[in-house]
Amino acid sequence: MKRKFFCVLAVVGIFFSTEVFAGMYFKTWCGVEGMTVGPECFENWCDFNEYLQELNEAYCDGQRGKIDWVSDRAVELDFSL
Repeated sequence: MKRKFFCVLAVVGIFFSTEVFAGMYFKTWCGVEGMTVGPECFENWCDFNEYLQELNEAYCDGQRGKIDWVSDRAVELDFSL
């Protein structure tokens, strides 16, 4: 009985851990919008800004430009079946 309880508890914990995470929404200068990791995943702001420019290059035909972003917004993901 204890074993079943702990298995159920583990599965429920997995679902709760994947329900909400802090992400970042971005919008490139050419109008593409998306979601990615936030600045807390990088060692410093220089690396974070370089990553944003790489997103610009990937979505805007290799051109760099201004990219707007909104961080610290909770994003809900539903992985339940």
